[in-house]
Amino acid sequence: MLHYGVGFTTAEAAEVMGNEEATVRSQLCTGHRRLATLLKLRCPEHPDGKNRS
Repeated sequence: MLHYGVGFTTAEAAEVMGNEEATVRSQLCTGHRRLATLLKLRCPEHPDGKNRS
């Protein structure tokens, strides 16, 4: 059982959302990738997207 630090396991989130647990994990992965892309676009001078100033 995975827990992502926001108070719900993937199983609990799946139940609340009415989805399969695998769907929730897939959606989380997609969200993480989108966020990483946005951070890299915001701070392109750093390969990890972090602004170290």
